[in-house]
Amino acid sequence: MAENDVPNKEFYRRAFWSGPNLAMLAGLTVASALFAPGFLFVAAGWELAWMWLVPNHPRWQRRVRAEYLRVRDVKDQEELDGMLRRLPDYERNKYRELESVTQRIERMVEDAPESARSTMEAGVTRLRDLLKTYIRMQTSRARIREFVKGSEIDDIQRQIRKLEQELSDPAMADALRRVKGSNLDVLNQRLARALKAHENERVLEANQQTIENTLKLIRDNLVSMDNPAGVSHQINSVVAEMQLNEQFMSEMDSFLGRDAAVAGLEHLPPPRARA
Repeated sequence: MAENDVPNKEFYRRAFWSGPNLAMLAGLTVASALFAPGFLFVAAGWELAWMWLVPNHPRWQRRVRAEYLRVRDVKDQEELDGMLRRLPDYERNKYRELESVTQRIERMVEDAPESARSTMEAGVTRLRDLLKTYIRMQTSRARIREFVKGSEIDDIQRQIRKLEQELSDPAMADALRRVKGSNLDVLNQRLARALKAHENERVLEANQQTIENTLKLIRDNLVSMDNPAGVSHQINSVVAEMQLNEQFMSEMDSFLGRDAAVAGLEHLPPPRARA
């Protein structure tokens, strides 16, 4: 993982709340109360020196980074497990299959000759980002399918046709025409939203297929080891393409969030924002 995965303020926060710092501050505070107020100036000097030196020390940063990323990995895994439990069996199996492909790629890169490995490592570190994007898309597709199912497109279309036929009757009373016309407008809005959701689901499916095929192509290239530089390029290209879809994903999350209660999807968690 990249070093900038850890917010800079985390080094300072943990330095302040570390045991040695708190113990020294407590001791100097007690000394100022029992002996001389001047110990407070010593405490201030200590804190300035501590907060200047410790958070920027490489050894401290390595320690904080390891702890921070370990906790984050545990949280990510818990969230992943929760998302997988909510997916249908066939979608869960697809994710596990792709995860297996990713793990094989990582092992193959580790076993590659040094010259090839150094060329590929930068790209391979981004494979986990692709997996996160993939399961986010799986979760969104599951929610869309539930939404479309709950919208009952066929029934809405049937009601629209029925109302349009009824409204074509010139003898219909004005008050009844207004009510039925209002109902027709609502039905058309529901239909438009359901069809839009179906279109979004197809876009997500195409993006998932891109990730699947890219990872399998990378695996195949590693077997032949004929183009190590191309591995990183392929990964970076598909990651960049997925990043371009972030606005689409955000808009779709908003779409699903707004209509989740109507479709009975409150129990499903929203997809995680990309790290």
